[in-house]
Amino acid sequence: KKVMDSLFFYDRLLKTLRERKEDVSNSLCSGIVPDYTAFQVLRGKLSELEFIEQEVKTLLEKYDD
Repeated sequence: KKVMDSLFFYDRLLKTLRERKEDVSNSLCSGIVPDYTAFQVLRGKLSELEFIEQEVKTLLEKYDD
């Protein structure tokens, strides 16, 4: 049960991260960014979300081993 709970948590976390990355990417690509500063902020958020997603994947791989 504990393993299943952990896997469910990781799955939900990755899904949430991917959804948020998609939202940020859509904002960047759709042209609704009001100025360059806002663009930089969104780009930073996207980079952080990508970093967190990779870290979660790395942890999951270590957990699987």
